[in-house]
Amino acid sequence: MRPSSLQWAPNGLTVCSKCDKYLIMPRNESAPITDLLRRTIAASGVPLLVIQRETGVQRASIMRFLRGEQSLRLDVADKLAAYFGMELVRQKGHRSR
Repeated sequence: MRPSSLQWAPNGLTVCSKCDKYLIMPRNESAPITDLLRRTIAASGVPLLVIQRETGVQRASIMRFLRGEQSLRLDVADKLAAYFGMELVRQKGHRSR
C-alpha cells in the first residue's frame, strides 16, 4: 500500500493524507529537505518494517535517520520520498543558476 501525495492545506501547512496529520512546516518557511522527509516519515505512522518491505530501505537506517544520528544517501532519500509521494517543486520567482 503506497501513501498518496502530501497536500497543502488552506492554512499553509502540509497534510499527510496517509496519516491525516498536519506536518509542522508552513509553506512560506524553508527547511532542509531532510527535515521535511524526517517529519513526513514520523507523522505517517507507517511501521518501519512496512516501509522497509515496500522500499528496500533498511529499518535500522530509517531509525538512525529519524533520531538524527545518520544522514541518508540521496538514492535512499529518493526511495523514501517517492514512497510518501513527495517531490521537489521550484517556487515561482526563483531562477536556476
